[in-house]
Amino acid sequence: MLATGAGHPGQWRLWLVAAATAGAIGCKQTILGVLLAQLVWLYLERGNRHAIAHLIRVGILGAALAGLAIAQFGFERLWFGAVTVPRSLPMVPEILARFMEHPLTLAVQWVAPLLVIVYLGKRALVMGHPLKLPLLCWLGCLPLDIAGILSVGGSINSLHGFQLLVAPLMVFMFARANLRTIRLAAAAATIIAGLTLARIQAENHVSLLPMRAHMEDAMSIERQYPDEVWLPSNPLVSYYSEGRFYHTLDGLVVRSGTGFPITESQLHAHLPPRFHVIAFRPDGREQALEVIARHPHYTYTSGDWVLMQWEPDATP
Repeated sequence: MLATGAGHPGQWRLWLVAAATAGAIGCKQTILGVLLAQLVWLYLERGNRHAIAHLIRVGILGAALAGLAIAQFGFERLWFGAVTVPRSLPMVPEILARFMEHPLTLAVQWVAPLLVIVYLGKRALVMGHPLKLPLLCWLGCLPLDIAGILSVGGSINSLHGFQLLVAPLMVFMFARANLRTIRLAAAAATIIAGLTLARIQAENHVSLLPMRAHMEDAMSIERQYPDEVWLPSNPLVSYYSEGRFYHTLDGLVVRSGTGFPITESQLHAHLPPRFHVIAFRPDGREQALEVIARHPHYTYTSGDWVLMQWEPDATP
C-alpha cells in the first residue's frame, strides 16, 4: 500500500499505512525498524519530501494513540510499562549459548535474507524493485530483533523482520519461475508437509487436536475454589470463569528481574478476594510462587496441576 500510494492522487492509502505503522509501534516497540525502513524507501524512491510527509503522518496518528493511552493509564504508568521496564531487562550472560538454542531458525531467518541480498546485488537498489522495501524492513528490524533475543526472557518470538520479508520473497520467486519450477516446488512442499504430519502422528505426545485436558482441569479447579484460587500462568481461566483478571507470573517475574518488584498493596489488588490457593503447572519458576504462598502451606497435585493451599483465614 505504501508502494502504490506514494505519489498517487488521493492520500487515504498513505494515511492507512501511517495508522497501521503507528499502531504496530504502539503494540510492539521493536517494530520501530519498520518505520525506519519506510522512510529510507520513500527517500530513495520518491524523495525527501515524501519521507518527511510520511513521518509527519505517523507522528500525528501516533500522538493520537499515545493521547488515548495516557488518558487510560496516565503518562507515568504508560512510560513505565512501555519504556522503563523494557529497557531495564538484563541481557543474557552467555550470548553464544542463546544463539545455539535455535540455530536452524536463526540460520533461516538471518542467513537466507543475506543470501538474497548477495544474489540480487545492485539490482535490489534499482528504482521500483519489488524486494527493496521488504529487505529494508528486515534490515531495519534486525538490530532490535537481536537485542530482543539476547535479553532475559527473549527467544525466537522476538524476531519480526523475517516475517515481513518471507511473503513478498515467495511472491517474487514464483512470479519469475516457470511452470516446471512451480510444479517441483509444490511437489516438494507437499512431500515436506506429508513427512511432517507423519512424524507428528508417530509421536505419542503430540496431538493433532487441541490439548484441552489440562485446561478442563483448570476450569474444574476454578469451580472448586471460586474467588479463592489464583492461576498465575493461566489468567484467562479466571477471567472467563469469574470476569476478573489477576496477576500473571510472567509480569511478576519481569518486574522482579528488572529491579521493579511490585509492592504488597499492588500484589493484593489483583488477587482473588479470598485468596488461599495457587494452581500452576511446573515450569521451573515455582520458587517465585513459594514467596507468595503463606507458610505453613501444603502442596498436592490435581491432574497436571500443582496446588499450594493454606487455611483461608491466613491472609497472604
